[in-house]
Amino acid sequence: MPQNGCSLTRTLENRKRLITDLGEYVAARPQSLHRSHGSRLSNFMEQFQRSHIEAVAAAAGCNAIFSAFDDGVDLTLRPVEMPTQDSRGSAPMLELQLKSTSSASSRTATGLSIQMDRHRFEYFATPSPTIHKIVVAMWMPKNPEDWCEQFDDHFGMRHCAYWVNIAGSTSSARTPTVHFPYANVFDDVSLCRIVEKLGRGDAP
Repeated sequence: MPQNGCSLTRTLENRKRLITDLGEYVAARPQSLHRSHGSRLSNFMEQFQRSHIEAVAAAAGCNAIFSAFDDGVDLTLRPVEMPTQDSRGSAPMLELQLKSTSSASSRTATGLSIQMDRHRFEYFATPSPTIHKIVVAMWMPKNPEDWCEQFDDHFGMRHCAYWVNIAGSTSSARTPTVHFPYANVFDDVSLCRIVEKLGRGDAP
């Protein structure tokens, strides 16, 4: 929906304030802190993305259920209440596979392109009338000290996550490449809309 003059001015003012706040925040941060990531950086990237998914799920009113072990499904989201259903037992469940990257080569003009394990790709690409599945990819800074930003009025997690439903997709590659359009931002609004579609019996 097009923005009117007043709302556009407010948006620009908010962006200018955010840029100013961020500059002051970065300048004030200690530059010599020891961060104990070591050789386990990929594990901490996964942990960070899970935290991001939990925050989005909480804002959308979904319970995040994490797998006890890695079977290809990283977590399942389930809405606590459905606007058109009275029973929690009939609420749809959404399975997620999480991917994260800080590689500049993953970024294209239209979205992120990330490779998936063949087994996981086949599972999430196989259509199912009862199991709803999406893949969520997060673009992150290379340096962990840039992952979080704390201000007086908000807490930021960088950069952004995108989602895609690959049901019906095919690939003969050993590690298929999946494209995540920038338009498919994974936030609480998009998750609420996905849940609404699932409640109507539609695909994500």
